Amino acid sequence: MARCGRIATLLDVEMLGVGEVVLAEGRPLEHLPGKPGEKASKEIGGRCVLRYLRRHQVGLYSGGTTDPQWVTVTPYTPKEAVRWLALPNALDPPGFVLFIDIASVPVVKGPGRVRLGGGIEYLLPGGFPAEAVVHPKWEVEIQ
Repeated sequence: MARCGRIATLLDVEMLGVGEVVLAEGRPLEHLPGKPGEKASKEIGGRCVLRYLRRHQVGLYSGGTTDPQWVTVTPYTPKEAVRWLALPNALDPPGFVLFIDIASVPVVKGPGRVRLGGGIEYLLPGGFPAEAVVHPKWEVEIQ
């Protein structure tokens, strides 16, 4: 029996073109040259990227941020997000997600495979502006 997170990840890897676009697992995205968010948006077919959040983080990023942020293209359940994105504190899985229009982000690094997780990640080294948060302009609870 296949799990939804695995299927979603495999489809996203296929969409991005495994051999040429998705980096080898464990290669540090921090050291890659940045590219414009518009180029990254085209790579993912204009889809939003997702910033997973825990309850105590709700409200912290809905107005944008200049702090580096890790995001993904793949929707996961909270438990799947912990596994596929190798998130810390598995006892407190993220229960919320913020939708971000990556085309509105000045600099994007990635995509890459999450080390020890296997999901797909992008790094927004300068965060994202408030206008990158798409409708709804707040976090959405997930299950």
